[in-house]
Amino acid sequence: SNFSLEQFQKHRDLQKELQYSIENSIKLLNNLFSQNIFHPQEIDRYECLKQDLTILEKQLLLYIEEIEIIPSTQRVKPVAALVFLRQPFPCAYNSKKNINEDQLVVQLLTSPNIKINSFGSVIAILQMETAPIITKESNSKMLENDIQPIDKVNKTAKFGLKFLNGTRKNPANLVFNTEIEVQFPDLQGNLHITKIIAQSSVSKPFIAITNQKQWEDCEGTLLKKDAFEDKVQIPWQSFANVLQ
Repeated sequence: SNFSLEQFQKHRDLQKELQYSIENSIKLLNNLFSQNIFHPQEIDRYECLKQDLTILEKQLLLYIEEIEIIPSTQRVKPVAALVFLRQPFPCAYNSKKNINEDQLVVQLLTSPNIKINSFGSVIAILQMETAPIITKESNSKMLENDIQPIDKVNKTAKFGLKFLNGTRKNPANLVFNTEIEVQFPDLQGNLHITKIIAQSSVSKPFIAITNQKQWEDCEGTLLKKDAFEDKVQIPWQSFANVLQ
């Protein structure tokens, strides 16, 4: 409560410097990926390091968002987000078969000055570029096992998802969200209680197939999307790394 506006600004500037440092590290990793052909073990290390930096950056952004509002409101802003710890995408998945739950894991991050009173379930939401074909024999519900509880110790949720229908050979993505009840203080030490929504970024793309004959075409679609994104051309080294 004795912090001055200048102290808040200095603290925020330090966190911004850390954010820029993380962003530059990710850019450096991406440059190495596009300029060198990695061995498979190096690609694994690259993916793990990039993911760790991305999670660290997201946690830092929650810190920044929390304190930016303090000088004007005299209270912190309770914020939270979901991040991917593991995801098996990009990949073509046969519908009717479950994803291994240890391969699709999200974790809840929160700003530091809040206490979680209660956890809601985490919900997986399918995002598609086109509407799926639904027949009389198929279920209009696209996902099974799409609502899972949060482990209160490590704040993670695992998803053994099953795709109940195909995505018409088109890429799709997943987004996860949850609602939590939190309590947080103002600068006078008074506690406030509210509910907030935590949401993930969009997953890497995947395609749910209904026939194994679709696998080759769909993997080609995903390779093109993963490697080129919206670019017309990319370095050979980058394509070779994605191809592995």
